[in-house]
Amino acid sequence: MKPSKLHIANHLLPGPNAPLFLGVSGGLDSIALLHTSVEQGFKPTALHVNYRLRGEQADMDEAFVRSVCNSLGVQVKVYRVSDSELADMENGNLQAKARDIRYRFFADNIGQKGTLMTAHHSDDQVETFFMRLFRKSGIVGLQAIHEKKGRIIRPFLHVSKEEIREVALQKGWKWREDASNQSTKYLRNQLRLEWLPMMEKEIPDLRQSALHIISAFQSQDQIYRDRYQKNIDDILAREFWPFTSFDQVNQHVLYWLGHQLHFTASEIDQLKANRTAENSSQIKTNHWGTVLKTRKGWQMKTRHSIGRPRLSIESVETLPSDFSKHTLYLDPQKLNGELVLRQPNIGDRIFPKGMNGSQLVSKILKDAKLEQYDKEECWLLCDNSDIHWVYGLKVGKKAIAQPDSKEIWKVELKFSE
Repeated sequence: MKPSKLHIANHLLPGPNAPLFLGVSGGLDSIALLHTSVEQGFKPTALHVNYRLRGEQADMDEAFVRSVCNSLGVQVKVYRVSDSELADMENGNLQAKARDIRYRFFADNIGQKGTLMTAHHSDDQVETFFMRLFRKSGIVGLQAIHEKKGRIIRPFLHVSKEEIREVALQKGWKWREDASNQSTKYLRNQLRLEWLPMMEKEIPDLRQSALHIISAFQSQDQIYRDRYQKNIDDILAREFWPFTSFDQVNQHVLYWLGHQLHFTASEIDQLKANRTAENSSQIKTNHWGTVLKTRKGWQMKTRHSIGRPRLSIESVETLPSDFSKHTLYLDPQKLNGELVLRQPNIGDRIFPKGMNGSQLVSKILKDAKLEQYDKEECWLLCDNSDIHWVYGLKVGKKAIAQPDSKEIWKVELKFSE
């Protein structure tokens, strides 16, 4: 393998005077990208986050990154998480919350004109594809990671982890190893360490096949963007989706457009159903709040509800001995897409735990003797296909966690004081 395989392509780079930043953890991939950028004559600012999760090891990572940057003449900025952020990570969905902290730090530094480089490689690409496939993502999710998206570029997506390692060893670069990457506690690590190697024994070309499919989906995405971007910009500017646009595209394009307009797949299904319903004039959505059906299209307006709760998801090892009506335990591998909170729509049904068949949400509310119930305080937890929780009243059975579930999510709603 030629060392030149590790390079930053010119077409990814911003203008000559645009600030360049690089996320550096201290691991192999980001250290290789740091060395490569310096070898090509760039002087990025390195950004490192010390999550304080691994005690002395985390401090050693930080010291190592500072040392390498100093030896290369590269400026480095470090963010150490606060005590409250540390507690929040340890008591919640750690990986998701760490990512939020990391990208907030990145955004604060790159500002409006900077470009951020990350060291994602082709193995990350394949893992992301299968992770999203397991969760029944559509055409948007199965595009996996883009080489360039907004002001984030990923120059190493064309090379594998092993190719990066070969170059690093050849050049004598040093890096830090994170022991948590070898833990099968997390689904992505299980996929990387166990499932993909097992599948590749039977299908040697599995990774190349996945990369080929990803490329096809990304190419289709670009075709859609070239054709519909002006339409998307107009809809977002007016907060109005005319039926002349909604009705005249096929199903695949409709769901793709919906994603660009901040609708979930299940919300698009509701729009389709309500489009021809005579006595249905609105739906509740996660991003837009209430969407009204008018004579010429869908009128959207962003939600500004003070009382809207925050969805809290925490990975736990086991189920509790006692359950609360305000806490739900789900198996994420049984979910279809992302979890969203919304309010009830006419005809909503849930498949309750302990019952055969489904039940109308409206009947659940009636049986709870909530005649004066304020619907703005009734929240449903849904994925792309099912309602899993009528908050405080009824639990759905389709994705409920069991004692033998490999991963368990503890789900709660956090209300503002």
